[in-house]
Amino acid sequence: MAAALLTILGMQLWLDARNTWRLWKTLTAGVPLERPKPYRRQLRLGQLAWGAALVISVLNLVVSIQNLDGNPSGWDHAARTVYEAGERPPVQMVPADLTALDGLEPLRTEVQEKSLPIAPEMYAARQSAVLPDGEQAFLQTAYYRMLTAGLAQTLTAELTENRAGFLDSRPELPLDPIEAPALDGFWWAEEADGIGSPEQFAVLRQGKQVLTLWYTGSADLRTETAYLTSLLEK
Repeated sequence: MAAALLTILGMQLWLDARNTWRLWKTLTAGVPLERPKPYRRQLRLGQLAWGAALVISVLNLVVSIQNLDGNPSGWDHAARTVYEAGERPPVQMVPADLTALDGLEPLRTEVQEKSLPIAPEMYAARQSAVLPDGEQAFLQTAYYRMLTAGLAQTLTAELTENRAGFLDSRPELPLDPIEAPALDGFWWAEEADGIGSPEQFAVLRQGKQVLTLWYTGSADLRTETAYLTSLLEK
C-alpha cells in the first residue's frame, strides 16, 4: 500500500520535473516557446494522481484499524523479546507489572513492540509468577498510543464489547464501566471457573492512550485505579 503511494507520488514529481526541464531547454535555446499541452488535460492528470494517492492513504488507515488487537493479526510482525527472571525490560514496554500488583518477581516477561499509521506506539507484555499459595499469577497487557483521541474512543468501543479482544477464541464477555474520575474511561469484567483465582479483564482510556489488561492474581483491579491511572500519566 505504501509502495503504491510512493510510486504515484514519484511519477507526479517526475512529470513535473520533466516539464520544467523542457521549459528550461526551450528558454535557453532562444526560440519561441512550444505550444503547451492542453491545460485541462494536465489538470485532470494531476487530479487523478492526487485522488489515487488519497484513496491509497484511506485504504492504508482501514487496513491499520483491522490489524489492531481485535483480530488474530493484531500483533503480527511485532518485534518480540523475552526477559528471564531478574532481567528487566524497558519501563515503557511493560505498562503494568506483577511486582506492583502482587509484589512478585516475574519468572519471565515477554514483550512485543509495533507501530501502525493510526497507532504510532504499541506495546504488549506477558508476565507470570507463582503466588505464595502455589497458584500462578498471570498478567497480559497491551498499550496503544493512537493518532487521535477519536481513534482511541473507537478502539475502546471495540475492545469493551467482547472482553477486549484479548483472545478471539474465547466467548464474549462485555466489560462494565467502573468509576475512575482521573480517566476518560475504565471498564472491567471478571470470570471465574472455580479453579484458582478468577480472570479479570480491564480497559482504560486517557486521551489518545488505551491500556488493556488480562490478569489472574490476588489483587482486585477495581481497587488499583490509582496505580493504573499513573501508567497513563508517564
